[in-house]
Amino acid sequence: MATKRCSYCYQRGHTRPTCPEIKQHIADNPDGYYARKARLKAERKAARGPTVRKCSYCKETGHNKKTCTTLKFDRVEMRVKNKKFAKAFIEGCKSFGLYPGALLEMRPLEDLKAEGARGYRLSQYDREKSQFGALAMVTGFSEHVLSHDLCNTDKYLRSESCVSVRFPNGRKSFIPLPYEFRHIAHNSEGCTKALWKMGSPVDASRVLNLFSEEWKSGTLAINRQLGLD
Repeated sequence: MATKRCSYCYQRGHTRPTCPEIKQHIADNPDGYYARKARLKAERKAARGPTVRKCSYCKETGHNKKTCTTLKFDRVEMRVKNKKFAKAFIEGCKSFGLYPGALLEMRPLEDLKAEGARGYRLSQYDREKSQFGALAMVTGFSEHVLSHDLCNTDKYLRSESCVSVRFPNGRKSFIPLPYEFRHIAHNSEGCTKALWKMGSPVDASRVLNLFSEEWKSGTLAINRQLGLD
């Protein structure tokens, strides 16, 4: 492993600010260039006053992000919430048969209108149906999107695309979870306007095997959720 090297004396084991040779040179030449530079640096430091540490996460002073107790608490809390969401999601997959190979189908237009869908939502329905067709085969999941955040956003089941699918024309894309999963979006007012629903379910008993240990433990999305990315 490389050791630090001084840019003044070129010796290893220390850097320029702590170099014994430059300190001796300043002592021997109090009016020289290095002595004047050192005094100017000291004056600027004194004018700034003592440095106050400020945490980049909670914005409080006296500590940094590394030692922030608020961040530590939020990490634990978010991990617990993510694990709770993961459990509900896996149970949903097993109950409704959501697993690679399952077929999803677009919900009847009348159902969306009955739920209050209009304008852009209806245009999106027509556009996606004509572009991709009314069926989609599940090929996998985007585990980075499958987190507790889906429980709270009003876009849930509308634009949070996390199911990997292949359409009859061969095109691949990501779409939101089907209508049957609205039960895990307990804080979402718009979750009823889902475009997709389960068509032909499959055996999803091994769905947990599709996910990483980070996702299962609830830690995968924490940095993004707390704005640390």
